[in-house]
Amino acid sequence: MEIIKQVFTNGYVLFIPILLWNVLLTKYLPPAYEIKSFNTDIPKLISIGELIGRFLIFGLPLFMKLNFTAPSGNLGLTLFISGVLVYFCSWIALILFPDSIWSKSFIGFTAPAYTIIIWLTGFALLADSFYFKIPYNKLYYILPAAFMTLFHFSHSLFVWFREYR
Repeated sequence: MEIIKQVFTNGYVLFIPILLWNVLLTKYLPPAYEIKSFNTDIPKLISIGELIGRFLIFGLPLFMKLNFTAPSGNLGLTLFISGVLVYFCSWIALILFPDSIWSKSFIGFTAPAYTIIIWLTGFALLADSFYFKIPYNKLYYILPAAFMTLFHFSHSLFVWFREYR
């Protein structure tokens, strides 16, 4: 029973649906989002910053414990779930209506990049400790999440300018 609790309180468990969503649905996004096109001529600073950000926001949860009953747990869970739903909706709009005004606007096109900050902040509020002996502070995750969001948004915005301006 203890092993089940450890699995479900590991921070990475919340990332599984998001990773599956990305893997299964990326191929349905508009052509500008195809990996080869999306990554063409992106400045090195943006690419490197985004890579470091991804490494941190997807690596740190492996070493973090979730606490749904912590004082910030309710807000964290609410932000996480609503953020994931907004993130998924941003993808659905691009997939179902790729030629719409929304999907071709900079706000709609870049929505999958900037909406991540909602669920990442929710995750930071749900976590309350590490598996190693460093005291947890929510800023340890919120700062890399903001860093990642900034670079991911910059990347998407760069592609939007190339494709639609």
